[in-house]
Parts: sequence; C-alpha cells; structure tokens
Amino acid sequence: MRINISLKTLLLLLAAGVILGLLISITGRLIDVLASTRVDYIKSLIPTLGSLIGSVIGLMGAVLVATFQIRKTFELERGKGVASNSAILRLIKTELQTNLRIVQQFRDDYLNGDNSFVVHIGTDNWDKCLLNIGLEISDETLSHTTSSYNKLKLLKSDTRLNETTYDMLVSDISNTIQKVQTDLNNLVSST
Repeated sequence: MRINISLKTLLLLLAAGVILGLLISITGRLIDVLASTRVDYIKSLIPTLGSLIGSVIGLMGAVLVATFQIRKTFELERGKGVASNSAILRLIKTELQTNLRIVQQFRDDYLNGDNSFVVHIGTDNWDKCLLNIGLEISDETLSHTTSSYNKLKLLKSDTRLNETTYDMLVSDISNTIQKVQTDLNNLVSST
C-alpha cells in the first residue's frame, strides 16, 4: 500500500522527531546527573520519565494514524459521491435524450392538435434522482435541467404551447443534455 505524505506532514514529523530526540537526550542527561548525586527518588523518576516519553511517542503515532484515516475516509466518501452523481447524470441524460427524440419526432402532430404522444415523455428518473444530486453538479446544469423538466411537465399538461415555445423547449432540452454531459465529463475526469 502506498502512503502519500505531504511536505507539510513530513516537516511536522521531522520536527516532532527532533523534539522527541531532544527530550530523550535531556532525560538521559537528567537521569545521569541524578544518579551521580545518589538521590533516593531516582528509582521512581525513571519510570515516570519513561511514561512521559512513551506518551509523546504514542501521541505522535496517534496523530499520524488519525491524519491518514481522515484523509482516506474523505477520499472514499468523495469517490462514492462522484460515482453516485455520475450514475444519476447518466440516467437523466438518457431520459432527456429519449424525451428530445420524442418531442422532435412528434412536433408537427402536437402543433396540429394531437398530443397523444406526451404519455411517452418520461420524468421518472428526474423525479427519483432530484433529491440525491450532490454538490459536484454545477448550479447552471441543475437550473437548466430543472427548467427543461418543468417545460416537459407543462407540455404533458392541458396547457397548449405555441410553435415558438415548442421550438424553445427542443432547444432547451438539447442545451441541457450538453450541460449534463459536461458535468459528467468533469466528474469522470476528477476521479
């Protein structure tokens, strides 16, 4: 397993190692001086100093392990979010492409008063995935997608769209598909 250590972390570890080395040498010198004076409490001082040095070493190890675990946890969660948003964007893109083909194919029928095809326009993926979209999706893409689906729902309703509005719907769906694809490409390249 490869562990990536940043320069900042390496310098902090080096500084902690130097401080620990100094602490150990000062402690050794202190024990040597106290042993030469033949003081009675030297026997209880040695375990105490050993505990202090052990605590400093343990603290350094704990900080190193915690830093590594936090970084790895963050990377795993980000990876899950990217995978989830990629799947959502692919579903929405496919649904929009299908809707675009239907809307383009039946344009003349709709403008002549036949809107029987609107039952084939799907919004299920959008309705299910809307609340699961993460922060990796740009606000612009989210806004365009929401607008396109609202227009599709308007098309499915009893409201009649004129030719200009209908053509604008086709253009908006096409632009939305491009924006979704751009966000999808950005997500894939960020992993």
